[in-house]
Amino acid sequence: MSSKLPSPFDATNYQPWLGDGSHHHVENRYAYALEEGEPAPEFPAFPVGLVGHIASFIEDKAPRPMRAASLIGALGFVAGIVGRAWNVEGSGMNEYFVLLAPSSSGKEAATKGPEILLNAVTEKVPEASTFIGPGDVSSKTALARYTSKASPPCFAMFIPEFGEWIEPIVSPKASEARQSLRKMLLDLSEKGGKGSVLRKSAYADSANNIEDVYSPAVTIVGDSNPTTFFEVVSERNTGNGFFARFIILQNEDRVAHYNKDHASVEPPARLIEDVASLCSHSLNLNHAKTVIAVEIATSAYDELTDFRNTCDEGRDMAEDEYKRAVWGRGFVHALRVAAILAVGRNAYMPTIEICDARWAVSLVTCSIEKLLNKFEDGEVGNVSQSEVARLNEIKRAVARYLRSNWHDVSTYAGERNSNLHSAKIVPYGYIQRSVYKLKPFKDAAFGKSSDAIKQTIRIMVERGELSEMSKAVLSKDFSYSGNAFAVERPEAFLE
Repeated sequence: MSSKLPSPFDATNYQPWLGDGSHHHVENRYAYALEEGEPAPEFPAFPVGLVGHIASFIEDKAPRPMRAASLIGALGFVAGIVGRAWNVEGSGMNEYFVLLAPSSSGKEAATKGPEILLNAVTEKVPEASTFIGPGDVSSKTALARYTSKASPPCFAMFIPEFGEWIEPIVSPKASEARQSLRKMLLDLSEKGGKGSVLRKSAYADSANNIEDVYSPAVTIVGDSNPTTFFEVVSERNTGNGFFARFIILQNEDRVAHYNKDHASVEPPARLIEDVASLCSHSLNLNHAKTVIAVEIATSAYDELTDFRNTCDEGRDMAEDEYKRAVWGRGFVHALRVAAILAVGRNAYMPTIEICDARWAVSLVTCSIEKLLNKFEDGEVGNVSQSEVARLNEIKRAVARYLRSNWHDVSTYAGERNSNLHSAKIVPYGYIQRSVYKLKPFKDAAFGKSSDAIKQTIRIMVERGELSEMSKAVLSKDFSYSGNAFAVERPEAFLE
């Protein structure tokens, strides 16, 4: 089939092709006029337009379909194409994304699906391969050199096992080279806009010098299992803006059934044409040093303004620096994602509509809430050092005891202690057996797991959530000779 691209790429032609109106301006199949009162799609539904179509292909192609993986892959792929040649409110549209899901659950679709699609696109536009960058870089020098040589300096890096990759970069013991890479990633997130410059680097050997790079737009798409990723997240490297720069999605659904037809799925011809057209147009704009500004419709502006006010309130009311950083970045994320969707719908006259804004806001809200909840639950960093994580594990164990019938807890609580369960008195042995193998206790820094359990219970007693029962009362009224605790504040466990 011959190419039907309206804009075949010609690197020698420095005047961008801006469309003749016959296809993209009048019959653009992604143009979407929302009727009054019609609900706009919200994450995790597929968004309207090209991003949604790419996500649908990635999902169909996956052996274990995962909606979050499909969406992250599609967003990162399109951001890697449009991040530099389109700007929104003076900012580039490159983004950092991370997908979290257990091993063997299908998360790799986020990084593999876009590459399969790009392979088909490069048959029509070979130069489109530049929009996917390296899958690994070891230092600031390596990334700076790659970015300076990329033509254009606009690409997405798809990094599998992202938690393993990022750990030596954010570690308190990171080498100087790794620290420099972290600082560069912080810098690059803000350099995609017109007029921005990644300044030159000078080395002892002048042959290694790297010249200025104008408006580099680097997007990151990573996948990781949640445990590995959250072990390297901390208040410090979130409060300094690093992890606040990531849109983080965690898949919590059950692993999907095996898709036996995935191997036979091929990118639809129309999808290949549409992506190739976008790549071609981006290449032309980049080589012509031309930037298209994404407009914002009134209804979308109102939606985004409301979210900006929410983020401002979250930032201003936060007591912790990491919370301020996460909320402070929320509006930027939503604006860029909405703009990516808008360019996918109409690359020639892109306008953020209410459907784009609402979907972007729901995605970013989900990311913010999940990340902050991880902090609140003590599930970031080294949980073996986390008092919050230990408190939460014991609270969960007590909650199960209070909610469950006797048969379900008797093994841990002791077969002869049903009278304690009826009185909502919790034996120490039940708590100990429920939590001692869990990571916050098994790997507790200050000694044996039993010491960590006792210390955590002591804190709960001091808070008035539990009270230690008199052994005399336990012996007389319950014929029980061990340690046990009365629940003084059930709401602390059952909320």
